[in-house]
Order: sequence, then C-alpha cells, then structure tokens
Amino acid sequence: MLSQLKGLAPVSVDAMWTMLLQPARGDYVVAAVVERTLQDFVVEAFRLWGLDCREHVEANPSLFRPLDIERSCGNAAKALSKLGWSPSGAFESLVQRFVDRRKGHTKV
Repeated sequence: MLSQLKGLAPVSVDAMWTMLLQPARGDYVVAAVVERTLQDFVVEAFRLWGLDCREHVEANPSLFRPLDIERSCGNAAKALSKLGWSPSGAFESLVQRFVDRRKGHTKV
C-alpha cells in the first residue's frame, strides 16, 4: 500500500521557522506522528462527500509501481524534544480542508 500522502505546507513551514530560530544548526525530521496511507485519504474524502469509495474507485494492480517502498514513516522525536515542535491538526481535518476547498469548485 502506498504511503505517499505528504505533510501540509503550513505545518512544514512552522517547523522550518522553528529550526531557523535555534541558536545552533541541526538536522531534524519533519513528519506526521501517525502513518496514513493513500487509501486512508481516499476513504475519508469519499466519506466526507457522503459516498462509499468502494462504489467509485477500483484499484488496478498493474499500475502499482513494483519498486515503490511499502512504508515510509519519519521519526520526528528530535524535533519534538529539541524544538518543542509537533505536527498540528488531525488527519481528518486535513482531508476536510481538501474536500471543503474542492466543494467550492465542483458541483456534486
């Protein structure tokens, strides 16, 4: 299963700004606390539209990338301990923002 859903820009910018304010340079991982899949995103988005994604989406295994990594999850523990930074907002609210924005441009 693909885990390609990346962080939201404002959350990443907040982390970068916090890094810049530090007296000494450092390497930090900016990552979500909970790993989510593309499938999780699709299921939640369809749910917010009042639809069952199983009735509208069909996965085609021939289109899967054979060399893609199965899991990709960062460890933001250093950012939390040294910077006091952690990602803000729940996954569901992130999907809600995408859906709300799309609803403003699309008739259902």
